[in-house]
Amino acid sequence: MYSIHCSKIKANPDKNKDKVYTPPEVAEDCFNFIKYKLNKDDILFEPFYGKGAFYDLFGDNPKHYTEIDMGLDFFEIDDNIKTTWVITNPPYSIMNNVLDKFFKMKNLKGFGLLVNNLTTTPPRLRRMEDAGFYPTDLYIFKIKSWFGYQYFWFFEKLDTKPKVNIKFKDKVYNY
Repeated sequence: MYSIHCSKIKANPDKNKDKVYTPPEVAEDCFNFIKYKLNKDDILFEPFYGKGAFYDLFGDNPKHYTEIDMGLDFFEIDDNIKTTWVITNPPYSIMNNVLDKFFKMKNLKGFGLLVNNLTTTPPRLRRMEDAGFYPTDLYIFKIKSWFGYQYFWFFEKLDTKPKVNIKFKDKVYNY
């Protein structure tokens, strides 16, 4: 059984626009940018597995994933799932639903999102802050075949708004 959110994607004739797989080199650069925040006991979760570009980097950490094409629906998981960090390239068309699910996850310390410049809007950033998730790291880069600049945001559940670590990469990935 699929959630209403994932069913909408599967029924959409343009559903392949929501399936943009992260090149392994890009996932590695994003993951390396924030891995100093992770410890060996953190439970990592990739809710939109795709081809496993992020999941494959989780190493020996406890980890799990979901992938709708494998019959594993992120929106159907229990909100009490034991997970510390979510790291993913989510379907942009359901970003608000993805955020709503993150906010319900009881054990979540934070999440890393690979998104484009149109996805992380001020209203969404406000919603994240209202839920207690603040951006602590931001990695900006460009993939030649993707639209505009890409952003890998890392948000942490915190009591107060922190200073932000921002990095811009001049290199353009040729994918």
